[in-house]
Amino acid sequence: MDWNLILVRERRLHPGMTEADAAKLFYQALRGGDHLMGDPNRFRIQLAEEWNRLPDRGPEAPLIQVISPRGDMARLHLLPAKRNGMALESVVELLLAGGLAGTPEKDVRDAFPAFMEAACRMGFKRNILTDSLSSGHYHHSPGYGFASYRVFNLVGSGPRP
Repeated sequence: MDWNLILVRERRLHPGMTEADAAKLFYQALRGGDHLMGDPNRFRIQLAEEWNRLPDRGPEAPLIQVISPRGDMARLHLLPAKRNGMALESVVELLLAGGLAGTPEKDVRDAFPAFMEAACRMGFKRNILTDSLSSGHYHHSPGYGFASYRVFNLVGSGPRP
């Protein structure tokens, strides 16, 4: 899988995505969602709160969306998980079982040029992408639309929380 395919799929799910959303995708693809898993009990509580607030209906999303060229990082979309009858505790265990992302800094640097090339080909502005990535604050833009997911390591190669 390459950045072009990843970004095309993301834009199909979120036509209003901006450079900030693309930057967040890049960050998650290489860094995961580890910051949310630092405290497993808090992670469970926050996930349960979000799970219980999920709407009955919403936009279509895949259950699992691979977001990294290596195929090791993915988003588990919570609404389809709940709609398909997954138990909350099963979702928690699946996410925690992936462990933390262990992407070496060199791999992040090496992935950056191909990501930038694919993103700029899609019409994203290089300077805005660079600013978004260097800010260290990754939030979805207002135009991104509904999003309820958790990022996890599909291969479980990282250290466990």
